Amino acid sequence: MRTLLLLWLLVYRSCALEILFDFIHVSGMGFHSTTETNASVTTKSLCSCRQQCFSQSFCNAWTASKVNAHYECHFSIHGPQPPTSPSPQPGAVYSYKITGLSGLIDVHEGTDGDMYFVPDKELNFSTAINYCQNIPGFQLALLKTREQIEIANTISLQIQDSFHIHLTHKDPSTQIWGDGTELTEDLKDLVKIPWCRSTSNIGTTYRVKDSGIHIICCRRDMYFLCQSKTDNGLQ
Repeated sequence: MRTLLLLWLLVYRSCALEILFDFIHVSGMGFHSTTETNASVTTKSLCSCRQQCFSQSFCNAWTASKVNAHYECHFSIHGPQPPTSPSPQPGAVYSYKITGLSGLIDVHEGTDGDMYFVPDKELNFSTAINYCQNIPGFQLALLKTREQIEIANTISLQIQDSFHIHLTHKDPSTQIWGDGTELTEDLKDLVKIPWCRSTSNIGTTYRVKDSGIHIICCRRDMYFLCQSKTDNGLQ
């Protein structure tokens, strides 16, 4: 991912590039309590924090904040989800190993430069939104281009199933993404006519299947697609 690469080069100029993508970096987040961590050190650089986490078998995530001319680094055995999910903390940085996120489809970079993965669980729509948002740097997928929809369709073929995306509607002709923007006219042809048993079963949320975007006929748990955000240090 070119923009992630640029970010890492700016922040970790002295770090070895061969291990650049083993961590996902999120700005403005950190641990507020030492009870959430397993070890702490004071270092001269963020690069040193990352290298020490990488070299420790127990470390799956680290956070750091600058204090005077040094950085206070805290290491955690846990990945990016509870019980040690970080919270907003201005000036801090939080990084976790990509291997901490696994599922039916593990984290991988799409051709659009975003990262995607499908967790190994089925949830209802609202719970899926919260699940993705609770992973630092991710959200339930917003697929605003044909390229992104094609990426999602390819993933649905890989798992041989459909999954939630963050798309709803007020009426069947106006679809709304999770950030409040409308599905653009040039993508309308990808919305498929529902094969619901009756019109009373037609819901207001959508899923991706290999042939396009489909209205979900009824409320039910299903897999879901998490996508990296574009405003949190991942781009």
